[in-house]
This record gives sequence, C-alpha cells and structure tokens, in this order.
Amino acid sequence: MEIIERKDFKNEVLAQLQAGSRIAIFAPQFFGKTTFLTQIYEELIKNGDIVFFIKFEQIFNAFDFFGKISDEIKIHFGLNLDLDESDITSSLINAFYVIGKLSEKNNNRIFILIDDFDEIVNTQSIKFELNKAFNDVFTHFNKIIFCFSIKTIVGVNFFNHKKSSLLNFAKVIDLPKFDDVDVALYLIENLKEVDIRVCDETLVKKILITCKSMPYYLNSFCREFLFIKNARGVDELEIKEEDFNKAFDEIYESEKYSFSLKMRSIKGRKYYSQIILKILRGENPYELSQMLGNKAVVATILSDLEKENIIERDKRRKPIDKIYDPFLERYLLEVYNLTNDKQKQGENYGG
Repeated sequence: MEIIERKDFKNEVLAQLQAGSRIAIFAPQFFGKTTFLTQIYEELIKNGDIVFFIKFEQIFNAFDFFGKISDEIKIHFGLNLDLDESDITSSLINAFYVIGKLSEKNNNRIFILIDDFDEIVNTQSIKFELNKAFNDVFTHFNKIIFCFSIKTIVGVNFFNHKKSSLLNFAKVIDLPKFDDVDVALYLIENLKEVDIRVCDETLVKKILITCKSMPYYLNSFCREFLFIKNARGVDELEIKEEDFNKAFDEIYESEKYSFSLKMRSIKGRKYYSQIILKILRGENPYELSQMLGNKAVVATILSDLEKENIIERDKRRKPIDKIYDPFLERYLLEVYNLTNDKQKQGENYGG
C-alpha cells in the first residue's frame, strides 16, 4: 500500500534538522505523525547519519526509557551501559551524558527522533523530572539534534510554556493536513491496486469527510473494501453506497470497544460529561464556568480531555474544542442520544 507523503514539509524538516535545529512536530492522534517520523528516519539513515528512534508508546516507566537508550547506544557504538536499579535518576542522566560525549569524541551528529514525546509524563512517577534533565544535559551538546512528535497541548507546552524546563528547547511546528486532492488520489490509487474502483465522486468526498482525511481511517476503509471484494469472490469491485455503509459500520464496530475503554478513564469525574456534551453540540464549554465555580475548572477539565485524546484543541489564544476522532464522535453522539440532531445539521455518518 502506498503512503501519503508530505514531500515539501518533509524536505523543510530535513533541512532544519541538518542545520542543527531541534523540532517538535505537532498533530492529533491518527494524523500520520509516526509515519512521518519514520520517513524522516529513513532519509537520515540514507544520508549515513547516526539516528536513534525512540517510540514512547513502548515505554511505560523510566527503566524502559533507560533500556531503549542503552539499546541504541549499543547498536551504534557497541557500548554497554550499567543500570543502577536503586538510582534510575543517575542512570538516565549518565546515559544522556554518554550520548553527548560520544558525539563530541567522534565529531559526529547524532539525531534522536522521539515519537509521542507527550507520553514522557507517564515516566515521571519516580519524582524525577526528565524534561529538566533533557534541558540540563543536551543543551551542552550542539551535535545532538532532536526531532519530536507530540499530539497534545501538554506536549506543546513542554516547549512553549514560560514555566516549562524545556522552554525553547525545540521549535513546535504543525504537521500539515493532507491536501484533499492528494488524499483522494491516495484512496483511489490504493484501491485500484487491488482492482477496486470508486467511480462516484460524491462517494469519494463522503469517505474523505467521514475520515476527516485521517490516514488511519482511510487505510481502514481500504481494508474493509478489500474484505467486501474477497467475500463476494469477484475479480473487480465498484464501490457503491451500500459498500460504504457496510465498511463504515465494520470500522465503527471494531473501534467501539476501545472507545468505551477510553471513556471509562474519565467515568465518575465531576462535570466531565457536561463539558463533553457542550462540545458535541458545538457550544462553548466556558458557558459552564458559573456553574462550575470559575473558568479555571473548565480549563482543567478541557486539558484532561485533551490529554486523554478525547478532544482536539486549537493552539490559538481562543481555543476551539472539538472531538478529534470522527468515529469517537459517532460513539459519543450515540451515548448522548444526539445522533439525530447531528444528522439534521447535515453531518454525514454511515449506516
């Protein structure tokens, strides 16, 4: 299957990294950050650079983080690091310094790509602020070049908030959304490879709108259409409205359980339901400030919902809050019995 590329943006990021800039790429979940970071990794490797690639979704505590860094050092430099299990703080700081010293000793740039850097907050329970260690150590080594991906306002604030220990450590830039034409071509070409066609332009638009052009869900539609073709035992398939509805329902049902788990994480928290309801209705959640006591309470709840990847927050001064995942939105509309209201407003949903 082809991968949608953001070629101009990729070249821009590579140029900035080669110039020594540290970059943090922001986009919500499922918008292709990991794929994009993988493309950056592959380009740097092609260029002969030393590249560490760390995925925080695979790291659950500081010991995991140390283990991943140690593995990268062993792969690239053949060195084994000692772990002091009684003092993970010192072990991590030592690992950071080892990377810096290796870059100086060999006069080599070392690129460190970290996916989902926001997840570093889940390693902080050891009463050791890794963010501060990053800043304290790596600002001394100009040949260590970072490229992060972040998916929440928490991650943005790591680098932009005036009280953060990582303030200005990296420049935050938005991962651009795919051009509608590119996404449509991606969909059509990938289906064409497996002898599936979408001849109805209106149906193509409906798929893109339903997915919000998110690569994860576009690929899910391609997969479901292929299942439909194979189930019918035909050599070629032209997608019709009923095929779209069937694919939508299959994707939704496959994601529904994960949505219930996601919502379970905030179950019982006071006022969260009212805030979500406001957002689903397209209303301003700050209208609840008086009932909740003050605006700070609303802001805290919105921040928590964003951390849980339930809402997407615009980073402008006056943020716009919305459910970022189109299928999660469908799930919540059903939970709150608002599906008919949305349909009346002209929203497109399968089924």
